[in-house]
Amino acid sequence: NALLPHHAFEKAIRKLGFQATMVRPADFMQNLETVHRDSIVLRNEIAVPAGAGRSPFVDVADVGAVVAKILLNPSTHPDGYTLTGPAALSFGDVTQLLSDALGRPIRYRPVSIWGFMMEQRQLGGALMLRLVMSALYTVQKFGWATPVTGDIKAVLGRAPASMADYIRRNREVWIKPPLARGKS
Repeated sequence: NALLPHHAFEKAIRKLGFQATMVRPADFMQNLETVHRDSIVLRNEIAVPAGAGRSPFVDVADVGAVVAKILLNPSTHPDGYTLTGPAALSFGDVTQLLSDALGRPIRYRPVSIWGFMMEQRQLGGALMLRLVMSALYTVQKFGWATPVTGDIKAVLGRAPASMADYIRRNREVWIKPPLARGKS
């Protein structure tokens, strides 16, 4: 997608004339345990400007397995690989899966790009990261996120991890920490 900085990076690499196999992963499932963890744990929500848009979130373990296979068998694939999970999900879908796995309601709160930028600023997010995240969520919001592909299955011979499996496997990440107790 030309809106994202990744497009310019790929174009620059191709212009340099390197023989390369490009790997284009969809949104990472692991963002739920890094970027969104505190919001899920402390506020029981995910607040992003993605609207009802969908993305075929991918597990970075699958991305790593594909890259390892490519490195061990270095034939170039001229079109590269677009790596996705098995289904395109909205953040509403994701928060429902989190709610089911955690046994407490997690909600999706759609926010404007401006609202997202301001909330992330208050949380200490760097400007460039906030801008890139806003672009990624805009792509999702307007339905421009990558469609589901079969590239992981084609390379690995197995289906990619589902969001439900990923959440179940990493459930402990979003368990609320116990309240701090004062000394008696």
